[in-house]
Amino acid sequence: MPSVEVHCGVARHVGFSRKGLLRRSRLPTICPARLGVPYLPPASCYSFRFDNGDQTMGSLVHDCPHCGTLKSGFTIRAEFNCGNHLANREEAVCATCNNCLQPVCAVVFLVTSMLPSQFQGDILQAPDYFISRAFYPAKLEKDTPDGVPLAVARAYDQAAASRHAGHWDAACGMYRRAMELGLKAFSPEIDAWKIEKRIDKMAAENKITPELQTWAHELRLDGNDALHGEEEATKEMADQMHGLCRFLLLYLYTLPLQVEAAKTRRAGE
Repeated sequence: MPSVEVHCGVARHVGFSRKGLLRRSRLPTICPARLGVPYLPPASCYSFRFDNGDQTMGSLVHDCPHCGTLKSGFTIRAEFNCGNHLANREEAVCATCNNCLQPVCAVVFLVTSMLPSQFQGDILQAPDYFISRAFYPAKLEKDTPDGVPLAVARAYDQAAASRHAGHWDAACGMYRRAMELGLKAFSPEIDAWKIEKRIDKMAAENKITPELQTWAHELRLDGNDALHGEEEATKEMADQMHGLCRFLLLYLYTLPLQVEAAKTRRAGE
């Protein structure tokens, strides 16, 4: 089966040469509705080329914004011209992560007449053929709370990266470590491994609320289970620990900074 090309709202067959390169055939046009292809307005000259599953298409390498895998391989599934006239040389490339199978879109400028699907190798590392313009979705932004010590931020970021990559055990363990390091500054006299005593001491000194005390103990126990338990951690557990850890660090570090900033602003008025 040949693949299908849609150009200016009109579908045309596209075949492959023996070398696996796309070539446009001069076959009669086909009504897009009969192919189940949405109508594209004539104002935008799109040209879709769909992978028919029988040919090896190009690839690209990029950090995955979905699962967090660094330098993940992506398999190109489709491409189309994203300009408003035929002379436009920008091509949008739709691909899926080889790890989590989630979709991304890369926009490249065509230096030559070669299409991304015809290229053998990473299209983002071939400046003689393609110039990268954009990549969607953008890389996930860090949500590390402001004002936390560097060691706490590092543990938190590692936990978040493990969570996005689907490594639930590692995520839960690092969230526990982030909490442990975050509490250390408020009770340095207590041994590092006695994290439950640090939590109770802060509650006794009214530095955290009773609700946060209970919440922190849940985080501590989940982290212990992830590190030492026989059962594997789950996505739900990692998501909950993310929320617990972030809120605790916000309460201990970020909110006091915001309060002091507000006092300084009022004093200067």
